[in-house]
Formats: sequence, structure tokens, C-alpha cells
Amino acid sequence: MTSLLTLVLTIVCTFVILVIAVAVFMRIGSPVYRLEIENLIALLELVVSEAATRQDWDVFMAVPIRHNDRLLQVQRRCHAIASEHYVGGKHLFSDTGRQLLNGVLEELKQDLNIESA
Repeated sequence: MTSLLTLVLTIVCTFVILVIAVAVFMRIGSPVYRLEIENLIALLELVVSEAATRQDWDVFMAVPIRHNDRLLQVQRRCHAIASEHYVGGKHLFSDTGRQLLNGVLEELKQDLNIESA
């Protein structure tokens, strides 16, 4: 009889703990990374100065951008530049690629100045 009671208590406690864990995880939600213009400016500055890592660039290319059409266009433009000028290694991009990305960077800085004015 006591083993049956122990089994039932174990099952009930396990169920309660699982319900609490699911409720906590549903309340917290999954982490979301939202790329903002300031983040992109910082990344492109690193790329142009040859201080960015491959992982920095890969994360930027992989992050889905759904909240800002302008940033999505910039990401697509950077992808097009990378498809022609990405060399990997320490420098990531050819000189031409860095010049093109510097142009994108300057446009973003102008956009940021217009938004904050």
C-alpha cells in the first residue's frame, strides 16, 4: 500500500513540476534578437576597419529581419557584396568589398542622423 502511495505521490509531484516549468517557459518566451540600425553601423565599422570576425558577419547574414524593411534591404545588399567580394580569413573582404560596405555604412549613418533630427 505504501509503495502505491509513493508511486502516486511521485507522479503527482512530477506532473506539478512539469506544469510549473511549462508555465514559466511560456511566460518568459524565447529570446529574440532584433537588429537595429545602431547594431548594423557598429558591425559595418568593424568590417571596414578589418576588426570583425567571420562569426560576426555570419550572424548578421543569418538573422531574419522582419521588423524593418530598410534594414532588410541593407542586409540583402550586403549579401550581394559578400557574394562577390568575401574572401574570408583575417580581412573578410577584398579592398573593393570594404569600399562598397563603407558606402553602405555612410548611408546608414545618414539615415540615423535624419531619424534623430
